[in-house]
Amino acid sequence: RDHPMTTPPNPTASPTTPTRRRRALAVGIVGLSALVPVALPAAAGAEDSRSAPPTTSEACKPFTHARERIAGEITRRQATIVELVASLQAASDPYGVNGGQIVALQSSANGLATLGQQIATACYPDVASLRADAQKVLFEHRIYALRVPQSRVIEAADRLGTARNELQSVADTLATKVGDDAEARAELDAMNQALADADSVIGRPPTLTGAPADVVALEPAQDLDPTRAALTAARDAVKAAHQDLASARDHAKAAVAALRS
Repeated sequence: RDHPMTTPPNPTASPTTPTRRRRALAVGIVGLSALVPVALPAAAGAEDSRSAPPTTSEACKPFTHARERIAGEITRRQATIVELVASLQAASDPYGVNGGQIVALQSSANGLATLGQQIATACYPDVASLRADAQKVLFEHRIYALRVPQSRVIEAADRLGTARNELQSVADTLATKVGDDAEARAELDAMNQALADADSVIGRPPTLTGAPADVVALEPAQDLDPTRAALTAARDAVKAAHQDLASARDHAKAAVAALRS
């Protein structure tokens, strides 16, 4: 039978004293503690770690369907913004307000993108926390309650301003032609009055005034009553200006007919 081998004592090694054994043990403990955290006993009355609140991932609710619906609404609004920006960029912009509206729309698009990313990835422990972010889609940007009708008012002002400039060119030409023709002169005077009436409602390019200018200055708000009132006033002003310019056009035609008679 094999016998266990024994290591002969090293005659050159110094004897191991109790002090040296304690020092070696301390060094070993220090080295070990650098690699393995030392669990300290909890103080009296402290909660056990197993009763701590759940982690963030455990507290998050998926709300998958709700997040998808919100994402769809954001996508729909961003598509609308693209259409509005394209329309404003293509317009003649006689009042010089389209650029500011385009900046506001693009800012809303960026804000919606950021909000969409947040809603897609944030932790929502309950419905109320998700609803708080979802409502920002409505209240912070107001794409359909404000930006769409606001842009339509601006586009209408663009068309009216362009027509106003064209009619002014016609009036200037007629002023050199009417001479002593009383009928033509009367029609030209009526035309100029109609142009002045339109100017009193929406302003003469390049300065937009009145209710349309008030609408351009609107910003998203939670209370929509002032917004609705301003939009109604602007639409009424646009209609009135349209009628005035149509009257100016009719008087121009009558002046030309008088000169040809």
